[in-house]
Amino acid sequence: MSARYVIPNHKHFLVVIFEGLFYMDHNIPAGLQGGVTNCIIDLWNTLKVDPEVKWVNNFDIFHFPSTNGRFFSTVDGQIYHYNYNLKSMKEMIAPLGVPWHKTKGLDFSDIFVYVGFTWDLAVRNTQYEMLTRQKYVY
Repeated sequence: MSARYVIPNHKHFLVVIFEGLFYMDHNIPAGLQGGVTNCIIDLWNTLKVDPEVKWVNNFDIFHFPSTNGRFFSTVDGQIYHYNYNLKSMKEMIAPLGVPWHKTKGLDFSDIFVYVGFTWDLAVRNTQYEMLTRQKYVY
């Protein structure tokens, strides 16, 4: 959950449990997003969706070819089967009603953006994203 999903006039209804006690917190406590993400990762791991890397509420999931996977993709003319894809991963957690931003989540690729870097697994390279460079370097 993110502060953008809490309607301002509902903030005073937000209750947080900490060490067995309940607290009212109308300022949206830090760490709430990471807690929801941890729950999602735990559920996916139970369903054999792994490995993953996670930083607060940013995560990337990897998948490896499987001999009996029901999802497939073609790379350089070679067909690879996998146990899950992005759509099936979202379907696994859909009953929980976790808000998923429409621009978040990309299909699997050797090249992806994670925590401000572009990662290219095929050539084992990473570089700052332009927005990250503009924010921190320039």
